[in-house]
Amino acid sequence: MVLRKIDPNVPLSKQVEEQIKEAILNKFFQPGERLPSENEMVSTFGVSRTAIREAIHRLAGEGLIKINGRYGAYVSGTEITSIVNPFENLLLLKYGNDSLLYLIQARISFEPEIARLAALYRSNKNLNDLKRCLQKMIDSKDERHIMVKYDINFHRTLAASTNNPIIPIMMEPIYSMLKKFISENFQLTRAPEAAIEEHQKILEYIEKQKEKESYDAMAMHVKTAQEHWYKHHLKKSKTDEESKFSAG
Repeated sequence: MVLRKIDPNVPLSKQVEEQIKEAILNKFFQPGERLPSENEMVSTFGVSRTAIREAIHRLAGEGLIKINGRYGAYVSGTEITSIVNPFENLLLLKYGNDSLLYLIQARISFEPEIARLAALYRSNKNLNDLKRCLQKMIDSKDERHIMVKYDINFHRTLAASTNNPIIPIMMEPIYSMLKKFISENFQLTRAPEAAIEEHQKILEYIEKQKEKESYDAMAMHVKTAQEHWYKHHLKKSKTDEESKFSAG
């Protein structure tokens, strides 16, 4: 692919952005590769530095490239953070704490089907990885901040167990935001124990490759997590109200 001069009748920075994006997606520029310098792009496209800079900053905002100070712009690597971080920031900026509510709804829509696919396609290695995650959850049940980590890893491993490479990529922005959600749930007295029991049930069905049961067990788990979240926030709201009343 060759970068080409652009049509002056269309917004210049947008055309530059689209051409660079096309070049990246078609592997003309490889992950980690440095893009042409600003001077080179001014010459190639026949536009101003302002148009080049606007295009570069928009591409950086999309996570396709990284700007490295005086060293220039580089194509982002294939690490998942190039997708996750912009997605998470967008949700938090747009919806604030309500993002967690939408997170719950998304999990109810996606995770039962992920469990079903994992039961169908999981390998022995996937199964052993799931068992290790569950054991780590059990071992750390008295250290809830550590247990949260292994809880999330169980779900990540489940997504990988579908053996569909798109599913872990699609779900990672959700998993990356689960820490706050699960941490709040674990403040309820029996929530960690319930989580272990539910994960054990899910794993049992996946090991036996029972699709429907895996789906149903995950649906129940996610709905229970939703109930715990609402209970935690109801309790927190009451406590806040009582504190205001006492202070008044």
